[in-house]
Amino acid sequence: MVNENKLNIKISTKILIIIFLSTLWIYNYKTPIIPIGFIISIIYILIIRKKMKLLFIFAIIGLILGVVGIGFHITYQYPMLGIGFHIGYKINTECDYALQKIEKEKSIEKKIEILENAIKKDKKSYKAYNRLAWLKVMEEEFYKAKEYFENALNLKPESKSLKGNINLVDNLIKNNAYAYFQLGSMLLENDDNIYQGIRFLKKSLEFNQIKEQEILTSIYYDLAIYYKAIGEYKKSLNNINKSLNINPDDKDALELKRELELLKKKDLIG
Repeated sequence: MVNENKLNIKISTKILIIIFLSTLWIYNYKTPIIPIGFIISIIYILIIRKKMKLLFIFAIIGLILGVVGIGFHITYQYPMLGIGFHIGYKINTECDYALQKIEKEKSIEKKIEILENAIKKDKKSYKAYNRLAWLKVMEEEFYKAKEYFENALNLKPESKSLKGNINLVDNLIKNNAYAYFQLGSMLLENDDNIYQGIRFLKKSLEFNQIKEQEILTSIYYDLAIYYKAIGEYKKSLNNINKSLNINPDDKDALELKRELELLKKKDLIG
């Protein structure tokens, strides 16, 4: 009798958990048809007391995989795995999953597409808006970038960095050479944005607004670093020479020139 009571409690607990998961499904997907069908099937399976443990384990595994954002193909053979996964995916939120997904993408356009689709469904992630804004900056779509930064700031109004980002974009919209220099130098920290960094630094020189020798030295030095990183040693050497023409005593520039001269001796620079 005691064992039978324990078994009934255990089964009832599992039923409640599955009903709870199905309720989450209904709430997120606005369609009760699929989970109710599974509930009826599961109750039937419970009556004959077969495979309940396996179904329950699959539901929990799917839920965990969904929460951590691990994607995989779900077959119709294991529907409970699918239910758990999709509920976990929704708990993880669309934007969290999208932010993970874009790390595997190389194309900026594809990253933008993924994030824009995500924020249509989930408008509460300041991180997604912030990331999307930076991608728009890389594409020089500054007005759209500002809009996304402002959306992020509305969600996190205490953020000083978001306010700084908006100020930077405002200056980029005004074709402020100092803003282009600031942006180009910032991108030195990210190897994925080398070509954008070169483009922004070169643009900072086009406006002929910058007169400070120290900043001009930094621009040419940063360009030399960028060109060296992509193997364009001749352009790197040209820019480091321009930097040293302004400040012949710059230790970092002198060290970089020595490295480039060694490469020249090895016939790596034409």
